[in-house]
Amino acid sequence: MSGARTTIFELNGQRYQLSKMDPVIGGFLWQKFVAAGFKASLSFRTAESASSEVTDVPETTPEQRTRGAVAIGLTQFSLEDYRQLVKETMNVVRRLTSLEAAQEVPMPVRSDDGRWAFPDLAEDPMAVTRLMTEALVFNLTSFLD
Repeated sequence: MSGARTTIFELNGQRYQLSKMDPVIGGFLWQKFVAAGFKASLSFRTAESASSEVTDVPETTPEQRTRGAVAIGLTQFSLEDYRQLVKETMNVVRRLTSLEAAQEVPMPVRSDDGRWAFPDLAEDPMAVTRLMTEALVFNLTSFLD
């Protein structure tokens, strides 16, 4: 997945195109997630778990590990950081909209001023979170390949 410049996925009956982020933004976000994951691991660690040996850890794919890093990292983000993250990830998300002759055209999901281009997204925090997560996984999995 990391070699492709775009990927398509479906959510709530809509098709979306995800693109690669600017490498500076992607690298910065990766560092934010690494730091947030480290902070989270420190806050969840107990003396007992620190001294016990971990066994039978299931094998995971780079994509699964990225999803885990995103899920854990988001717990450590401030509201301001989260808003910036939504802004950066939505810059690489396009909804595929059908026009004449069944041609799909990628349309930005947010305008430059931050307004949602599609009313259903403006009212659906779960869909926005899923779009953000998918954009992050598409862009950050290459760090774990």
